[in-house]
Amino acid sequence: MKKRLWIVVGLVVVILGLTGTMFYSVSLQSGQDTVIQIFQRDQNGTPINSPAPIKLVKKAGQKNPFVAHVRGYRLTTDNPLSVRMPRQNQRVVLRYRSAKTVDQLRRKLKRTAYLQVATQNVTTPNLGEAQVQRKGANFARLSTSEDGTHWTKLPISYPNVRMVAPVAVTSARGLTVLDSGYRYDTSDYQHWQRSKWQPQSSQFKAAKVQTVIRTARQQLVVVRAKQPGHRTPQLFVGAWQGSKQTVTSWQHLATGGLAIRAGDTVSRVGEDYYLLQARGRRVRVSRTRRLTQPFKKIKVLSLTMHASHRVTSLNLIPVKHGQLRLIFSTLDHEQIERGPFYRDYRSNLRPRGKQHVLVTDFPWHQYQLSTRKR
Repeated sequence: MKKRLWIVVGLVVVILGLTGTMFYSVSLQSGQDTVIQIFQRDQNGTPINSPAPIKLVKKAGQKNPFVAHVRGYRLTTDNPLSVRMPRQNQRVVLRYRSAKTVDQLRRKLKRTAYLQVATQNVTTPNLGEAQVQRKGANFARLSTSEDGTHWTKLPISYPNVRMVAPVAVTSARGLTVLDSGYRYDTSDYQHWQRSKWQPQSSQFKAAKVQTVIRTARQQLVVVRAKQPGHRTPQLFVGAWQGSKQTVTSWQHLATGGLAIRAGDTVSRVGEDYYLLQARGRRVRVSRTRRLTQPFKKIKVLSLTMHASHRVTSLNLIPVKHGQLRLIFSTLDHEQIERGPFYRDYRSNLRPRGKQHVLVTDFPWHQYQLSTRKR
C-alpha cells in the first residue's frame, strides 16, 4: 500500500515538474523581444522608404503592426510575416514594382503641372517636418503635383546609386536623370543605362548642373561654371535636344557679375525667369523677360527661419490666381533639415498669408521644381 502511494506521489511530482518547466519556458519566450528587420526595395534593389530597414521590436505573440502595402507599388514577393510576432528574429526582404504601366507613367510625366526632382535620405528616420542628414544614403526621387501644394512620389524603380543633387529631363522616349557627371537613361522606368555626361563648351570649364527649366516647347539645362579669366562662377543655359538627347550649344546668362553659389537657382513663372539667391534669411530676387537679356534685381524677400540655419533648396513656382509660391528647406548646425516650407506672394512679390509646411509623402532633400504652367 505504501509502495503504491509513493509511486502515485512520484508521478504527481514528475507531472508538476514538467508542467512547471513548460510554463517557465513559455514565460521566457513570451518575455523576450523579437527583432524583425524589413527591407522594402524596388525591382532594382533601391530602398523605397525611410528608414531602411524598418525594425520591429516586440514581444512574441503580440500583434504585428507592419503593413506591407506601399502606395503606388505592388508587392512581387511573398510576405512571410503573420499577424502575430514570431518567436525567432527575422530578416525579411520585400520587392515591389510600380502599379502603373509604362504608358501611364509616361503620360503622368508629360501632363503633370509640377515636377519635383530630389534625393531621399533612407538612413535616418523622418521626424515629421525634420530629418537628420549627416551620414545619409541618398537616392533619386521624383514627385508630381497638380496644385503645387500636395505632392506624390512617382512610383518607379529608381537607380540603385547614391546621388547628390539630381535633375531630370523628360521625353517621349522616357526619362533622363543627371547627377555628378553621369546620366541615367530609362525607357521603361525600371532599367537604367548609366554613362558619363559632362557639359562641354569653349565658354566655360568645370560645369555643374544647377537646374532644369521646363517650358511648353523645350527643356533648358542651367549649369554653373567658370569662364576663362574669371574667378567667380557664372550661369549658362542650353536647350536639351530631344533628337540627340543632349545639349549642343550654351549661352551665358547675364547676372550682372553676381557670385553664383550651388544653392542658387533659376525658375520660370509665366513669361519671366527669376534668379533666386538665398543669403542668410534673405532672398535676392532678380528677373528677366528673356534669357538673352540681363537679370535685374527686383526684390529682397525675408524668410521665417532661425538666423543660424541655412537654406538648402529654394524654388519659385506659379499657383492659382496669378500668385507665386516660394518653397524652401533649411539646415541647422547639427545637420537637421527642416521643411519643405512654402509661402505665397502676390504677382508683385508682396507676401500673402503665413508660412506653411508643404504636404509631401517623404522628406525632400536637395530638390528642384519645375512647371509647364504659364
